Amino acid sequence: MRYNGIFDLSFLLVVLPVLVSIIIIILKSSLNIIITSKIQNEYVCIKINIKYMFNLININKQLYPPKSKEKKTNTNKKNERKKRKSKVKFEDILSIYNLLKKIKIEELYSEIEFGNENISFTTFIYIFINAIYGNLANIIEINKIYLSINPNFTKNYITTNIKLHIKPTIKDLIDIGKAIYKIYKNNKDGEVNESNKFNEKSYGNNS
Repeated sequence: MRYNGIFDLSFLLVVLPVLVSIIIIILKSSLNIIITSKIQNEYVCIKINIKYMFNLININKQLYPPKSKEKKTNTNKKNERKKRKSKVKFEDILSIYNLLKKIKIEELYSEIEFGNENISFTTFIYIFINAIYGNLANIIEINKIYLSINPNFTKNYITTNIKLHIKPTIKDLIDIGKAIYKIYKNNKDGEVNESNKFNEKSYGNNS
């Protein structure tokens, strides 16, 4: 009896289906990404919390302000850097928007309190934010949503508490990453092609 044949058969019947099932579960499993933002006048704090696989992976990070404010400067690199103008097409924006629409939004919490002694300005901001709230509630499907705004016409201040809880799958993140990389690559290739147009040299005899 050939042991290699038995091993190959057992691999195909047992190990391979298990591996395929694990890969499918990983791709379809969701991450819990919670973004919180707190603003109190000039103080701004934005944090992100990522949970995955029954909280076996739990990452907490402060996005703004950054905890380490050390900046490494290199004059040579600064001189070599060139500002690139990215040309993003409407089709690219639409494709990313369609991918983002597939991401499940679990909760959106927004509580805004602001005040300004200018009554016209305060009223305009109040109506503007309410319009945004109305469009969000009608366009985006959210399981839990709480939107509140309280204007004050006698004081100058602003305080906000915003919480966004989304549940993208690994496959969603991979698709979005592919789309962004494709846009970046197309822009980079376009810049190279444009630069080649103006770098062509003529070596003919001009005498």
